[in-house]
Amino acid sequence: MAKSGQPVRDEEECRLLAVAKACLSEESAAANALSQPSHSLVYSEYKRLLEALKTLRLKSQQSRIALRGHKHKMREERQDAQFLK
Repeated sequence: MAKSGQPVRDEEECRLLAVAKACLSEESAAANALSQPSHSLVYSEYKRLLEALKTLRLKSQQSRIALRGHKHKMREERQDAQFLK
């Protein structure tokens, strides 16, 4: 049960939130691997890590956009339901 003052989340929002958190974690790990490598990187390895980070950042951004879109849709549905009362 949600605590007082916390928004009620539906299944889809919980799923999207979990995906966004996972993407953020992967992005953080990739950025850390690039900025603090455990050994010297040759240029080709650096470029590979950089491309992986770009891909993860794009995926993370898309997951946050999907989450914001879902929240916006749910807010509109609640407002419509209140308006119809």
